Amino acid sequence: MGAVQSDNNKNSVFVVALASDAADTVKLMRLGKDGFVNAADLSMLGTAFDTIAEKIGALTSSVYRLQYCTPKRSGSHTVQVTIQFTDMSMQSYLGSVKSSFAATDSFTCQIQ
Repeated sequence: MGAVQSDNNKNSVFVVALASDAADTVKLMRLGKDGFVNAADLSMLGTAFDTIAEKIGALTSSVYRLQYCTPKRSGSHTVQVTIQFTDMSMQSYLGSVKSSFAATDSFTCQIQ
């Protein structure tokens, strides 16, 4: 468990437990920092995995495409995009990318 706690949120950890008692449930919830489901018995195990699969699916579909159409029609310019993200554990991340481009009168913007 120490390895997961010292991971500094670099990896997502999900736990599916089968009929865990109250003491184990608390430990397993801490271990499954990004998701925890406790299946009461074998018949509920499939549903528990489906619940975790939905959470993982939501993470993997969190991809966004950004297009920028400049009003500039001449000269060299720089555009910078900064994104701030807060995950489920309230950890904040900040990322930025800067790119230079040359604007021309013949430029056409096509949004895809």
